[in-house]
Amino acid sequence: MDPKSARITVLLLTGVFVVTSFNFAVMFYNMAMGYQHTTAEKRSSREVELIRLPITGKPLDEVVHLAILSDGFSSNQNLATLIKSILFNREQSKSNQAKNFRLHLHLFTLWSDEIFEEMMRSWNILGVNWTVHNMKQEVKEIEWLPNGHYSGIFGMSKILVPGILSSKGLKQAIMLDTDLVVQIDIEELWNMARIMRRNSSSVIFGMTDNESQWYLRTENWPAIGMGFNAGVVVMLLDRLNESMWRSVWTSTVSEELELKPSLHTADQDIYNAVFKKNPSLIYKIPCNFNCQMPSENQEHFQFCHQCFNQPKILHFNHANKHFFSVNEDSILSTGLHRNMLSFYTTIDGYQFRNRQTFDKELIHYDYIQNRSDISRQHQEFGHRDVPTRLDTISQIPKRCAFWTHNGDFRTHALFMPFSDWPTKTNGAILDPSTDKQTSDDEIVLVTHFSFDRWGAFERLVENWKGMMSVALYISEAKLIDLYQWWETSSVLSRRDNIALHIVFEIPGRPYPINHLRNIAIQHTPKRANFMFIADVDFVVPPILLSSIQNHLQFLNNSKTPHALVIPAFEYILSPSSEMSIPQNKSELLKALESNFVQPFLKTKWPEGQKSTDYLRWVSAKQPYEAPYRNNYEPFIVLKRSEIVDKGKDGNFDERFSGYGWNRSVWLYKLWKKLSFHFMVLPDSFIIHVPHLDSVWKKDFTQRLPSTSSSTSDSLSRQCMERMKKIALQEIDSSLRNSLTV
Repeated sequence: MDPKSARITVLLLTGVFVVTSFNFAVMFYNMAMGYQHTTAEKRSSREVELIRLPITGKPLDEVVHLAILSDGFSSNQNLATLIKSILFNREQSKSNQAKNFRLHLHLFTLWSDEIFEEMMRSWNILGVNWTVHNMKQEVKEIEWLPNGHYSGIFGMSKILVPGILSSKGLKQAIMLDTDLVVQIDIEELWNMARIMRRNSSSVIFGMTDNESQWYLRTENWPAIGMGFNAGVVVMLLDRLNESMWRSVWTSTVSEELELKPSLHTADQDIYNAVFKKNPSLIYKIPCNFNCQMPSENQEHFQFCHQCFNQPKILHFNHANKHFFSVNEDSILSTGLHRNMLSFYTTIDGYQFRNRQTFDKELIHYDYIQNRSDISRQHQEFGHRDVPTRLDTISQIPKRCAFWTHNGDFRTHALFMPFSDWPTKTNGAILDPSTDKQTSDDEIVLVTHFSFDRWGAFERLVENWKGMMSVALYISEAKLIDLYQWWETSSVLSRRDNIALHIVFEIPGRPYPINHLRNIAIQHTPKRANFMFIADVDFVVPPILLSSIQNHLQFLNNSKTPHALVIPAFEYILSPSSEMSIPQNKSELLKALESNFVQPFLKTKWPEGQKSTDYLRWVSAKQPYEAPYRNNYEPFIVLKRSEIVDKGKDGNFDERFSGYGWNRSVWLYKLWKKLSFHFMVLPDSFIIHVPHLDSVWKKDFTQRLPSTSSSTSDSLSRQCMERMKKIALQEIDSSLRNSLTV
């Protein structure tokens, strides 16, 4: 035999040996696991039968059902990262079935149902259905349980999920914690159910070992060996009898509470105590399906060596969930795993959207991408020289769709910690609607900004001490910067009364100014009775909040809708760092006399603030009415209910984006359709700080060469002018129709 043939023969024999050894290893493993459960069945004299249906041998459900419990800011932030890790690795899978991937998310929550509904609806993920389960009624079953875990009563509610899903007829499901990132095609975990079914006729739950020695301590709750970790759970629900399951775990907990004062690890203690008495219910799945990293100081994976080489799911099971904190106590302050989590956090979630929906938006994305001069937009619409004048028609021209298209932006409301979140308790649940009543003088400042204007936002926050509801337009690539900016800011880190709502950026799209305003209004805290709607480029005197509160009784007593006008001024030049904000009206009048400030847009657009009548305001001692005139757009305070309860009639028109007419049309609707009157406050004011014009304002205000057949207005200005006319006509028409009904 020649040397080449010999080498080939050796390689073939080696391959056969490896495959055979592997098959024998698998066979012995399955035999051992079968023996484990067989002997467990024999030695358990207190075994309870939970079988609901016989094993039919039918194929598994085509839809992968994932149950995830989430509530609170950190958990909800992690939820989006977890979902993106699942979707990303599913798309990377070479499985033929990946193309027909169908996923159903079962999101369990107490207070975040509206947040999740909006998050999932606005995301519109391809191949993913979702259901939000509010558990306020169900958790009453566990209020009697004493719990010392930081997750509070909600952490214990995972014990209820198997019964809830079983009652809905699901054959199997996977239950996941939110502090996970999935590194594999989720189908691999889903298929563990087949192994579980083959292995034992009584097994219902599949979990990995708990990778700590917690349960080896005698003072802790009972467990088999080191116990099982409930962060990743495969459930065979067609074997579960809901009422019997409730009886099993409640009786087990009642017995243990005679010896132990409380639960330490919430639902995980309950599961392990049940498995200790009923060991045939649990199947141990490979440990790298749940690679636990409880702290930076503890040696990771010391009990699971597969996690070093092939971690399938990473589990950051630590009380400190601020993964991107700059604090040294963060469990992810350094290391590879921080990079993994960072990768999934900053992935653009729009890539998982329904392609048919997203492609329509990409038309506009391609339109402006890689163009340093936005004025070249006209060439994209077939106008090589200058745009021709728009014809007088009642509909929006197709070439205006870029500015007037109301796209579906992904939204994550209440993204950062906020004081109005429900209080965690170990007993009865506190409903925020009863815990904190609507206040007669609580004002929430409503505003919006893009992440490049964070300095202006900090400046606004510094002197406004009241509540705020803020919509931030940001890309996911900047989320980690957001976490760290918020934590290190001397202004923001001390505040817990700012409700921050994320609207994820679509690259190249005009700034969705009115959509952001509506998001901030929609999610204003319910206990705030009044809203002050302003832009982020203003500074406020420290006395503004109390000054407005002194006049709120007028709004409460008024029988017709009224808005309080806060006179707006502007610095003539950018203020120096030494120049302090006027503290009161007398200081502002001095600044007026010294030509440091002037009425807002006095030289560029006086019509917008003309009705405020600044000459009258200088000497005014009492509020006075400002008659509405065309294009009047003051900054106002009004009752929250008079806007939010009106639905669409109270909303800003989201067809306006970029720059131009976005506020004036809304003010016209308040006056014409909702019958608002405007009262100017004599002792309140705000000051606009000059800044560089946005690209959208530059485009709106630029003048182009004109001829007899063309206009010097840019196309964006023409489109916004047309949109304004249409919007005003719609308001007038709807009013006439309502009068004739």
